[in-house]
Amino acid sequence: AADLATRLDEVAKEEFALSARRDSARLDLEMATRRLSDARDRRDRAADAGPASAEEVEAYRQARETRQAEVARLDERIEARTRERELWHRRFEVANEPPDARTLRTWAQETATALEQLERTAGLLRTEIDADGRSIASIEQRLASDPEPDVARWLREQARHVQGRIRATEAARRDLEGVADVARKLRDELGAETDTASWTERWESFRSNVERAWGYEITSIDDRPITVAKVVIGFLLLLLGVSGAKLASRVIGRRLLPRFGVTEGGGAAVQTIIFYLLVVTVFLLALRVVNVPLTAFTILGGAFAIGVGFGSQNLMNNFISGLILLVERPIRVGDLIQVGDLLGIVERIGARSTLIRKPSNVDIIVPNSTFLESNVINWTLSDDTYRTWVSVGVVYGSPLREVSKLLRKAVDEHGLVLKSPEPTLLFTEFGDDALLFEIHFWIRMRREMDRRRVESDIRFRIDGLFREAGIVIAFPQRDVHLDTTRPLQVRVAPAEGDEAEEA
Repeated sequence: AADLATRLDEVAKEEFALSARRDSARLDLEMATRRLSDARDRRDRAADAGPASAEEVEAYRQARETRQAEVARLDERIEARTRERELWHRRFEVANEPPDARTLRTWAQETATALEQLERTAGLLRTEIDADGRSIASIEQRLASDPEPDVARWLREQARHVQGRIRATEAARRDLEGVADVARKLRDELGAETDTASWTERWESFRSNVERAWGYEITSIDDRPITVAKVVIGFLLLLLGVSGAKLASRVIGRRLLPRFGVTEGGGAAVQTIIFYLLVVTVFLLALRVVNVPLTAFTILGGAFAIGVGFGSQNLMNNFISGLILLVERPIRVGDLIQVGDLLGIVERIGARSTLIRKPSNVDIIVPNSTFLESNVINWTLSDDTYRTWVSVGVVYGSPLREVSKLLRKAVDEHGLVLKSPEPTLLFTEFGDDALLFEIHFWIRMRREMDRRRVESDIRFRIDGLFREAGIVIAFPQRDVHLDTTRPLQVRVAPAEGDEAEEA
């Protein structure tokens, strides 16, 4: 106790002296601020202010910064003395009358935090000292260049003020490191004490902390406390309820509804509605468990309703559109559809959007309202048969009947071309460069690539049959007729130095 009293008396004396120095430094700061202002006024009023005026202003600015640094450093040293006094008190209690294990662990955490802060502040102070050292080196380098006498005088003033700032910062750093040493000793002593705690004490402390955190009151509504335990239970109940709602609606939609003759589209719609009804029920039950009354939502009811009305307009539009798609089934999972420039297979119809996979295996998410507001081409709505065609042109003078037979043969030989309806051959036009034919035929198409593959095969076959029969597939040709009244003159371009020869 005597040692503690002696040390605390020393700390109190140091704190008193620092407080007196801080008061004096604040007065010096006010004076330095006025001097800086006067120096700037003199510089601004001078008609021919030279380098000496600028250096004078800089010297007074450095003086003010030094006074500001001194006040800040003295505040830090006074705060460090307050912290040191608390550290000495705790060291005394640990050495003589150790508190319970919980208090020791709390002190250990607080000491570790304080030590970290002290070390971080001391590191910042070392950085400031290094920066000021570089400033002095720069000033000395300028002095070495033999400037004008007035400029040199103010440069030396600047160096003197920066040196004073370094001394104030260095003193604060030493004080903080001294307090950090006391904190390290207390940390080691607390570590030794907490290591001796029994397992029973540790378990009791852990259980007590858990119970206190579990029963912590977050807030209250209508005098009903909302604790951490109720929030966790409500959240778990909501998660389990959503999973259960999804499972129950799936069982009802896939197993129960088909027994009553409900169609697949109607069953999907009922399944979706049941899911959302169950989710709302679980949500209300979770609010009940957490003790959140529904009347709590009436506080911001008007603003909330308006916000939801505007914000969820598109959401509700897509949701209702999804139900209509599930009931009417204008598109179904597996259909090949086209919406504008988008062509792909319907992979999934959700409550808000529909997933379409393009032939390039890229998934596109389309809002459900798009299918009710735009023209949609469903290539496989009624069935999967589709009529396509291949066009070809042959040169003039080709045997047209033979061309017709070969075109029909190329189509009839393909295994994916339907026999009924029969293919149709059309001689469509006498073109500029060719006689144009089209062969129309029917195929079954579930993917867009099915049509393109069949068309490619038939084109390959037509080219082969025409080559065997000697029939030429036309390409653009032009005949040029010259009508002149006298023979044309032909000139041969001369080489360099030769005259042109004329025929």
